[in-house]
Amino acid sequence: MKYLYIVVCTFTFIAIESIAADSLEDISKTILKKHPEILSLESELISRKSDSVHKSTYPDPKIGIAYRSYPYSKDGRFENSSTRNTSMAGIEYSFSQEIPFPGKISSERTLGNLTAIEFEHYTKMQKNRFLKDFYILLLKLHITENKIKWNSSILNTLVSIEKVAKANYSAGKIPYIDVVKNKINITITKDKEIELNQTKNSIVASLKYYTDPIGEKTDRITQINFLNFLKEKKNKIELENLQSVKKFLKKNPVLLFSEASIQKSKAEEKVTQFSHLPETEVFFAYMKRKDQKFAVDQGPLEYRIMDQTEYRGDLMSFGLTMRVPVWSLLTRSALNEREEEKVKMSVSETKKREIELETNFTNFISQYQGADKQLKLHDEILIPQLQQAQIAQNTSLGKISDISGSLQLKMDLYNSHLTREDLLEKKYTSLISIFELTDYLLPENSPTHNHNGEHQ
Repeated sequence: MKYLYIVVCTFTFIAIESIAADSLEDISKTILKKHPEILSLESELISRKSDSVHKSTYPDPKIGIAYRSYPYSKDGRFENSSTRNTSMAGIEYSFSQEIPFPGKISSERTLGNLTAIEFEHYTKMQKNRFLKDFYILLLKLHITENKIKWNSSILNTLVSIEKVAKANYSAGKIPYIDVVKNKINITITKDKEIELNQTKNSIVASLKYYTDPIGEKTDRITQINFLNFLKEKKNKIELENLQSVKKFLKKNPVLLFSEASIQKSKAEEKVTQFSHLPETEVFFAYMKRKDQKFAVDQGPLEYRIMDQTEYRGDLMSFGLTMRVPVWSLLTRSALNEREEEKVKMSVSETKKREIELETNFTNFISQYQGADKQLKLHDEILIPQLQQAQIAQNTSLGKISDISGSLQLKMDLYNSHLTREDLLEKKYTSLISIFELTDYLLPENSPTHNHNGEHQ
């Protein structure tokens, strides 16, 4: 019955850990779908994609209506009588259509598409940064909680050492300065306890920025074993095969954003060239003239009806106008130079980011491997040695000095665990940064490689 209980507990623990990892993956997806910061980026992306579609449309035609050549008296009244109208009075209806230079619309459409693609990579880059900050907060919370427990153990041990020190001082075996030093260590440890609790409260408050908008309770997230989640995610990539992992740097949104910026700058340069080319507009107009059966001579000598000898019917006109780039050509070289330099700047920025990515990748891999080696040293050599020394010391207990030595070994053991927590933070912070560089942070980008894993 005892063994059955152990087996059930073991499988229950494994199931809980698996569910926890899946839950955090689901929480990450929910945050990316519902958080206002991400939603604003998605809305901007949709806006830019829609704008790129709009840029591919032909210019709208222009229609107009005008009352032409109606007499106007000095008292501010229009003269609309048939005898007062001029021969050119009438209503004119007009239609005009701008005809872009061949290739201009397609170039603007290409620029709009590239602008949308560039912002799409920027959105993905911000999502990676967003999740990285979220995961690092979870990691820091996990590490801080462990540090609080180990710091509490150190404080309890120091209190025990203080009692032994007082006894040794009363027996005249140690000077009073040793008692004072221990009191100082207790005060320092209490100060550390306050600092760690403040750090924890600050992290929990920061986590609410991610959890509150999606209606998720921070307490539930903090109960998830975050290190297990990272280890499961890490086991899907061949981290020891650097060349295999390094090739995924080319998928980094920062690099893709820079490459899209180059293409966008080239497209802007091409669109700018059309500002130096003629623009044409065709027009057609029809004027329905005011009906006038006869004209009256209103000369100074007599008034009489005159015969009409000119054409009195409706009129039409058509033609085209063209914008001729005369003055803009004077500054063409400056405008071309500006666009060329923008392309060069984008190319240089891309090369800089490639170097940064490779440098940061090498740096984070080095930090990860170094911290992992130190953890192995702690787990396989240092901590076992301290535990063995403590056991050996406990077997020879009998004197107050032996008790003091045993407590000091316990202090060393707890301090080694504190150092181990720092190493864990360094290792998994580097791992999260590697995930970001290789574009593995986003849930939909989870790799399919298998790996046997290594030391926690």
